[in-house]
Amino acid sequence: MTDQNLLFSIVKIIYSTPSWVWIVLGYLIFIGIRATKPRLVYIPKLFIIPVVLSGLKYKIFMDGTLFVWMGYFICLFLSSFLSFKYSSTQKIKIIKGSMYLKLPGTYWTLVVLMSFFTMKYIFGYISATQTALYQELQVFEVSMSGLFSGYFLGKAINYLTLLKKESI
Repeated sequence: MTDQNLLFSIVKIIYSTPSWVWIVLGYLIFIGIRATKPRLVYIPKLFIIPVVLSGLKYKIFMDGTLFVWMGYFICLFLSSFLSFKYSSTQKIKIIKGSMYLKLPGTYWTLVVLMSFFTMKYIFGYISATQTALYQELQVFEVSMSGLFSGYFLGKAINYLTLLKKESI
């Protein structure tokens, strides 16, 4: 494939992407940039991302094999555990008498969200254009979704645990 054909193919892929995908990308960039600054966060809101990311896989869960389920939940558990441990080293401030915390700014959220978007974009393209290949890679995609969901879930559980300890 020549450079000109490759460039044409990339432009064609981007041009044929539904507009709602670009809206999602814009929202993820907004959330990621906002996370680079210290901010107050309502703890229940931290559980929205893991629930949404898991909900995106509902169809695969309904049709998936035990192997697909195991891949997802093993990755979810491992990344939740690691994220829980990592987030316990962060300096956060609990706002007494409320369900809010003050989190420091970090670029990790932006990096993780952009990585997730890129992965979903690539797998979405493969799923739309090469169904047989997608079926072979489905376990990998679901496992990666488990990793991303676990990252946010581990942090949310850690912050909730800290809040509960503080209120005792």
